[in-house]
Amino acid sequence: MYRHDDYLCKPKEYARAYILPQIYENLFSCKEGFDKGTLFKDLYQPYHQNKKNKC
Repeated sequence: MYRHDDYLCKPKEYARAYILPQIYENLFSCKEGFDKGTLFKDLYQPYHQNKKNKC
């Protein structure tokens, strides 16, 4: 028979993160990276708001 107490006492694993190893190349300098928000040149994509509203 299922008891509520048994359910609360069991250890739970909610999530597990898996991150692939990455090669750190094509980097900004530390100062420039802090200004741009990333150290990786390949990830840098500045946001430019369109002047025309296409809606």
